[in-house]
Amino acid sequence: MYYSKYLGAFYLIYLGIRRLLSKDDHIPMVVQHKKLSHIFIQGTFVAVLNPKTALFFLAFLPQFVDVSRECIILTRHQEEH
Repeated sequence: MYYSKYLGAFYLIYLGIRRLLSKDDHIPMVVQHKKLSHIFIQGTFVAVLNPKTALFFLAFLPQFVDVSRECIILTRHQEEH
């Protein structure tokens, strides 16, 4: 298992050194212009589907929730009626 980590690290170092020593100074870049709303929706979609994000919120938020208190949203809704 450690071999794959070290092999990957050495490969990345090799790629970095090769890039630094290359004589090609021109880096071709293609920039696509997108709407900000499209980028936001795409980022939200990726974050929601990421299982690590869900596990983080499930592990982090419960320690700040006081179960003895009522829900503020439900309390305000009941007061209006």
